[in-house]
Amino acid sequence: MRTKEISSKLNLPPNPKIYDMEMWGTYGEFGSGGHVKPFFLQSAISVDRLQMIKLVNEIDGTERWPIQDLFQRDVDVGRVVGEIMPYFKNQETVNFFGPLVLTLMPFKDGCVIQEKLPRAEDGKLRQDNRDWETITRGDHYRIRIMQDGNKFAVLEWNSSNTEVVAIDGQHRLSTLKRLIAEGKDCAIPDIHNWRIPVLVASFRAANKDTDPPGVVEVSRQLFTNINTEARTVSLARQILLNDRRINSIFTQEIIQRSHANDLKPSKQRDESVLPLLFFDWRSDYEGDTDSENTLGLKSVVEVHAWSENYLFGKGEIEWEMVEKHVKKTNDAYTKPTQIKNNAIPLGNHIEFRLNIQQHFIPALAYLLENFEPYERFISSLRGYELKKTTSEVSEAAKHAFDELRYGRNFSLRIQRPDIEREIADVEKKILEMKKDHIPYLFERAIGMRGVVCSYATLGERGNCTFSLEYSKDFTRLLNMANRDGWFDPKDASKGKFIYCVAVDMNNKNIINFKHHSVRTALGNYISLVISVYALERAEFEWLLDFDLWKTLLDNYRRTVFREYKKEARFVVKDIKKYEFSPKKEIEQEIEKRARGATRQRLKELVAEFEKISDFFVEVYDEAELQNVVNS
Repeated sequence: MRTKEISSKLNLPPNPKIYDMEMWGTYGEFGSGGHVKPFFLQSAISVDRLQMIKLVNEIDGTERWPIQDLFQRDVDVGRVVGEIMPYFKNQETVNFFGPLVLTLMPFKDGCVIQEKLPRAEDGKLRQDNRDWETITRGDHYRIRIMQDGNKFAVLEWNSSNTEVVAIDGQHRLSTLKRLIAEGKDCAIPDIHNWRIPVLVASFRAANKDTDPPGVVEVSRQLFTNINTEARTVSLARQILLNDRRINSIFTQEIIQRSHANDLKPSKQRDESVLPLLFFDWRSDYEGDTDSENTLGLKSVVEVHAWSENYLFGKGEIEWEMVEKHVKKTNDAYTKPTQIKNNAIPLGNHIEFRLNIQQHFIPALAYLLENFEPYERFISSLRGYELKKTTSEVSEAAKHAFDELRYGRNFSLRIQRPDIEREIADVEKKILEMKKDHIPYLFERAIGMRGVVCSYATLGERGNCTFSLEYSKDFTRLLNMANRDGWFDPKDASKGKFIYCVAVDMNNKNIINFKHHSVRTALGNYISLVISVYALERAEFEWLLDFDLWKTLLDNYRRTVFREYKKEARFVVKDIKKYEFSPKKEIEQEIEKRARGATRQRLKELVAEFEKISDFFVEVYDEAELQNVVNS
């Protein structure tokens, strides 16, 4: 809207014609440094006025600008069209965003940035029956600030030599412009009623003796600060805040179970429930490495990954898993209506949470709380907390535990050094308990990935993944196998079978820890071992399927063979006989050695299974098993 039009509507006399554009808002000053004093106008504009805000690539001649002047990143059209526009058009989500950050860019000769502006001049003005303070930059722009203490202000600029350019929010701006361009076809009926929050930032010299840096130099710095210093919401925080995705709600509820229990007075807690300190839920640690490296045993991202990769799956598969299990319980369950993109409609998550709490959390919680290494850790941690909080330093110790669980309480009057000393003691003790009670493989991310993968694989086979009865049986068999050394690389009898599956041949490095690898490596191996123990006790009748056993053994064979082949390659390279041999001959020798080692490993594995379970020998024909071994 032009100055004259605004002035007439407000019954104000027109401003000098040199400034033909204006924007009303609130004036402020914030920050300092670099010999400049930033100031800004906070405002809101109608969508119709968005055309006056420019992206750098919308300014004629910018293709000729020096590289260093192109401080704005290119707009990702694919992201605008494929992600942001659908977000705005989705009436099931709350559409909102922070202010677009803009600046005033001076030009000369049409498209060349005028790097040096006239100094900002302070002044006073009587206009529109009001007293104003002014900051004027020649014929480029002026800001008038009311002298009534409220800092209401009007920014005026000369559109012939000054452009309003987006520093931050160019993708949002580009999206909004595209939506407006759709006109009658726009899927947002009230978009023309929107008021877009904006912040116009500028600067002036910090003092009269110093010239400020150039316009582009300051703009580059502002852009860099906004896009590198400000942190986006971490993936862990996104998961904890998401009310619309099954895997996120499942993750929240398994952690909330511990949170609610730990909030109770110590005498009212269920001591068998996972302590909240089991989860690293307050940090921004993202997970997805072979070691979590946190005070807690499992991160938010890791628990979510169990759900997404093994328990529920993604997209439509999530809903299929939910419906299949809930229907089995014969409980009333209504799938939320109007589901789009497999997301729960806004405001409809409470009923769904209750279903998750009732039907899905108990099974996984039982597994985590009763797997013996974790059970010992939980018992030790609970006992240690009880001892510390009933000692002479009980008050400081109690606050130390609370701070580690829930975050710092700034209202406490107790001496801070006392709490920090207790926190250091607790952290040290927890690390010791992890070392004492959690085996190497299960302190690492790979261990529980393998367990949850196996639990879900066998449970899905028997159509009982979230059955508490199945969880109890699986956990009991898992503990038997763990006690017998099947998951300990240092066990002389059975530990060797985990080499090439979860640790390399030298037991120095964790291998195959990515989720897609776990399915055919450690998860598959645990399923094999659990199955043998189940057969011995005539449990999990669905395991009496040779095709399943063939798949499990074949996955094990392929995984081991791949690692033996790597090892054979190093060995053959050092044999002089093959120093100048043809590549084909070398590959044949590598293949031969790897196949021989794999065949021997499988024979030993099947022989070990036969020692555990007579039923294994009776059910599966030895010739068929040997055929798998020798394939």
